[in-house]
Amino acid sequence: MRIDWIISVVIFLMFVTWGFAHYSLLGSSQTVSRSDTALSAAEKISDYMSAELLITPVNITSDADANGVTVWTYMDWTAGQRNSTLVVLDRLSGTSLDCSTTDQKLYWEANLTTGDNYFFIKNIDWEVPINCNQSITIGDDNQTSMWGTESLEIFSSDKNSQICTQINQSYQTVKRTIGVTFDFNVLVEQGGLEYECGTIVPASGRDVFVFPFSGSLWEGGDVNISVRLW
Repeated sequence: MRIDWIISVVIFLMFVTWGFAHYSLLGSSQTVSRSDTALSAAEKISDYMSAELLITPVNITSDADANGVTVWTYMDWTAGQRNSTLVVLDRLSGTSLDCSTTDQKLYWEANLTTGDNYFFIKNIDWEVPINCNQSITIGDDNQTSMWGTESLEIFSSDKNSQICTQINQSYQTVKRTIGVTFDFNVLVEQGGLEYECGTIVPASGRDVFVFPFSGSLWEGGDVNISVRLW
């Protein structure tokens, strides 16, 4: 009887241990799966708030030094890209040379040195006040050679503000547009300014996933964006 009792207890403990391990693993798997889904949703929200920055290098070869020369290139752009276009001497610069546009061409004034001269054309597909609207001499001489375009994700202070207003005014519509089922809240921190958009984060009783994103601003400076989902 004593041996049967011991065997019964051992078998009982084995089943209890197996059941606990099984349900713990199942719960852990569900949590990981939900976390992965939340990360995918957070990335969609971050992408919705960001803009695509296009950087295109161009160059022209000059036989001699020359100041105040108008150079140009053909452009195939949207209205937003045309308005936001900058021509800079360095890809990290936000200060544009004097420039002007037509439907298919971009002109800018430059000081050329003997040999190869490089410039970078930058724009985003987002409606902003036009940058290249200076009065410069336009001619068909001095066409530059265009190289491959580099694409980067960047944020815009103006776009962040407009998207947050859109989220607050049409929360359910924005959720459907982005394609997320989680409820969410976005905290934007930039240049000492901090604001939120979305619904109110639950105080307790829900798993809240937080994913930080950061990047450069089109207007200059950096931004931190925390996407919180539950």
